[in-house]
Amino acid sequence: MYDIGKLEKKANNTLRDLSEAGKVLLDNTLNDVQHIANGAAGCLAEWDSVRLRVAHRAIEYFTTIQRILIEAELLPVELIQKVWEQVSGKLERDPNPQVYALWNPKQAVWEGAIPNLESLPADYNNFHIEASGTIFIHGKDYQSDPKEAYEFYVNYAKELNLYKNSHTIQDVFLVCYDTKITDEADTIIRKGFETVLGTTITGSAPNLFAAVLWRELERRATLTGDFLFPLLKRMREAKGAYGAVTHSLGCFTLAHVANRLVNVQPDGNRLRSWHCMAPALPANAFTGTGIFKDAPLISDDTTVWYSHIDSILSTAYIYANGYPAMGQTGCLESTNSVENIDVTQFVGPVHNVQEIAGTPGYFTLVAPKLKEKLGIH
Repeated sequence: MYDIGKLEKKANNTLRDLSEAGKVLLDNTLNDVQHIANGAAGCLAEWDSVRLRVAHRAIEYFTTIQRILIEAELLPVELIQKVWEQVSGKLERDPNPQVYALWNPKQAVWEGAIPNLESLPADYNNFHIEASGTIFIHGKDYQSDPKEAYEFYVNYAKELNLYKNSHTIQDVFLVCYDTKITDEADTIIRKGFETVLGTTITGSAPNLFAAVLWRELERRATLTGDFLFPLLKRMREAKGAYGAVTHSLGCFTLAHVANRLVNVQPDGNRLRSWHCMAPALPANAFTGTGIFKDAPLISDDTTVWYSHIDSILSTAYIYANGYPAMGQTGCLESTNSVENIDVTQFVGPVHNVQEIAGTPGYFTLVAPKLKEKLGIH
């Protein structure tokens, strides 16, 4: 027998210690630089560029140490790859992407009305003239169910009092697709570990299991992005001001379709904003050589919200990919305008939107910083 739970605990602790040490080093370095700059005329004017440069250097060191840990087999990246090769074909599922309009956001969230959800075709084009609105795309561990997509939206809307006192037309579009780790997938992955290890496994290892499934989830996110292409294309052509809120794997979904759309229509209208929250994307995805380098151009205001100690991105994501996520490090230097917002002190390790065992969900914790960004008092 092999205790896979013990393996995960050891690997998680190693990465947690690395993340926390990296954060302390970064904070101390920035404090030292700022202290020196305070005594030098004109230095503070360059503070933002200095801060960005130091942060990027810290990420480089973090990635180098991480690679050493992988090569020393202190992180189970190779094991995850072998299990993935065993089970990948068995894990494939249709994500069943759908998009729904919530026609009564104010009444449903704030007045107790039944949500008026309408399934829309992907080439929907009946946008209200001069209306504003937002498309919401959830992350992992959701079924392709409008009720679950609605709950994702409600978690966000209630923290910001969204549309509570609004009397204008608001378009709310909810995307749902299957990202659930089902009991069937759990069984398939468990058998995969046992095949690779050559013995029965014991213990609980949710992050390692999620890591095995991760590439399948990215495949589903890609298919969902392709499904959304006509909708996003028409949304850009509308006269209203539309934005996007994405979380975790949902950021991968929008980044894929946005990058595609910008390459097809480089001069198209832009969304008013894109809040890319805890993005399950490569840290370098928006750089000049990144897989989605043009995605930020979908919006006039692309913002990346990240936490250095995100519990999922600092473990499962790294085990699956062997490199850090944007939602842990922030966006590395992009050729396009991207604003990084470090919310480590607000959300800490919390990744999930839902409250778990009394711990508030992501949107609850990030709300103060989000309100500051949006000018909500």
